[in-house]
Amino acid sequence: MSVRLIVPLLLCAVAGDVQAQVEVVDASLEELQAALESGSTTSVQLTRAYLRRIAAYDRAGPSLNSIVTINPMVLDDAATADEERARGIVRSALHGIPVIVKDNVDVAGLPTSAGSLALIRNIPSSDAALVRQLRQAGALILAKANMHELASGVTTVSSVAGQTHNPYDPTRTPGGSSGGTAVAVASSFAAIGWGTDTCGSIRIPAAHNALFALRPTRGLTSMAGVLPLSRSHDVVAPMARTVTDLALALDLSLPPSEGATSGFRSALSSDAFQGVRVGVLNEFFHGSEEDISSEWVQVSILERLLNAGEGVTSLDLSELEAEPPYVEHPDEVEPASLTRLALASLTEMGADTVPVVIPDLVSLVRGTSMIDLEFRDDLNAYLATSGGGPVRTLRDLIATELVSPSLARQLSAREEAGRDLSREYDDALARRERLRTALDSVFSTLEVDVLAYPSVRRVPALIGEFQRGSTCGLSSNSGWPAINIPVGFTEDGLPVGMELLAREGADEILVGLAYAFEQRWAPRETPWSVPPLRGGEMPGPVAVHLDPAGGQQVAAVGEVSFTLRPALNRLDYRWPLPVLIDDSVIDVTLRLPRRNGSVRMVHMLEEVGPAELVGGVTLTPAVRRSLDQGQLSVHVTTMRHPEGLMVGRLRVSPF
Repeated sequence: MSVRLIVPLLLCAVAGDVQAQVEVVDASLEELQAALESGSTTSVQLTRAYLRRIAAYDRAGPSLNSIVTINPMVLDDAATADEERARGIVRSALHGIPVIVKDNVDVAGLPTSAGSLALIRNIPSSDAALVRQLRQAGALILAKANMHELASGVTTVSSVAGQTHNPYDPTRTPGGSSGGTAVAVASSFAAIGWGTDTCGSIRIPAAHNALFALRPTRGLTSMAGVLPLSRSHDVVAPMARTVTDLALALDLSLPPSEGATSGFRSALSSDAFQGVRVGVLNEFFHGSEEDISSEWVQVSILERLLNAGEGVTSLDLSELEAEPPYVEHPDEVEPASLTRLALASLTEMGADTVPVVIPDLVSLVRGTSMIDLEFRDDLNAYLATSGGGPVRTLRDLIATELVSPSLARQLSAREEAGRDLSREYDDALARRERLRTALDSVFSTLEVDVLAYPSVRRVPALIGEFQRGSTCGLSSNSGWPAINIPVGFTEDGLPVGMELLAREGADEILVGLAYAFEQRWAPRETPWSVPPLRGGEMPGPVAVHLDPAGGQQVAAVGEVSFTLRPALNRLDYRWPLPVLIDDSVIDVTLRLPRRNGSVRMVHMLEEVGPAELVGGVTLTPAVRRSLDQGQLSVHVTTMRHPEGLMVGRLRVSPF
């Protein structure tokens, strides 16, 4: 069972309120402020525009399920911001702008469930330090976003709201644990959003949603009022569609004394890569030793069981200690390739790239995590001062039996792990120090400014599958800052990110480098599943025309009808089959061009059809992109032409 804490009456109240206003899809903070300053829109209108998009796409349409709770006071807060602006009071670049925070960040009067049904009665009476700063800057807390339950995973599924879906491909996960925030920002449900990162919880969803996101040096932002996972790992920070937005949000995320100089905004330079030495960490482009061992053992056990015959109840696994050479997983090929293409482009921007090898890197990273050792005491300390409810300790939480079954065993283990493990804790601290020493030695010896590698080695996992390929530990376990930079899309339209790691305290340098890359390559695309609303509503069906191919060999007889349902990415069709002389139709297919110049079949509309084709297909992101670009072609396969005869190309009407 899942519970939505969203306020449905507020969504219903704005659904039919369509006033002239600025288009919020992909609108930057500077664009929104300019519109507010000119009077072409108001904060109330902006808020209603974002609420309409949440109603249209998060609850309906592709049902992305990124938002847990709507702030019932947000329209009142927006009206107050408008009144202040009318009196000449503009507090910051976020004044009157709706924003989103993750559901482990305290907002007074709203539940902080951290994705767990066991905590839906945890309603704090005061704001987290971050939220206080945002309110003082004039920002509007629009909503709280779904997250992986208790931040203990990277696919963003919770017992409160269920599974969040990736807007670039709703059959896939958005990353996590801050996946709800990432989806909301990528989908323009708010101008910007904040998440937390313990080991990749900001950078992984940013990579999977084509966003820019910095994991800052630990301690740079305040964690006061944030439900913790591990105090020595946790950081809170924004995710954004542009680096300029990220810089503005970071400056406003710092404690007042730290953010007074607006250092992130002033660090933006299109020449930032000039003279920079980038170390390419080749070992992070493919699976770790742990991945290799785990997968190989599973496959080997399965093979032995299949070959053992009936009645076998045990197997001799002593020979499985040896590991075979690593073979690149298919899901790693394109992330690695796109990251290397991005690195090659850095030389055109004035950077030098050098290969980096860190001896025993996997061993250095392994064993430095403090999460299991710290979780119990850190959570208990938060719950002891939180907003009430029956759950005051981790033991209480487990006793409710309301957490996801997949998480229950892990929580029980963490309850036990928090008991008198001072030796293990000291050992982890020593390992962490060795990791930092090794990194410092590499940076000094090779004179590199940053290390580069894929943010996630694999594409986003399908819903229900485990996400592999994280490279989060290098930054999280060292405490050094790292930034995700979108570097492109796979052939199937899935976002890929590159991570840059810098020395402790070099956060502004990383943001400056991301800005330089963005200005040169503009690596982001808007998700197809969340187009601009039309009249305040999700776009309805759009006509798709079949333009005959020049010199076509097949005549399309009768009325051909193709219709696109944009937010659902569904192509419906009705077509009397072509009439052929002395031949017969086998099937009708859709095909699109590949990057290497070849063509691939992507959908078979009918294997052996009747006189008329009637049906529909859900398009992949890559197919949708080809359709929007007029590159998707229709082919008829016949007995005499098994290779297929091209009928024409599909063209979408404007919408």
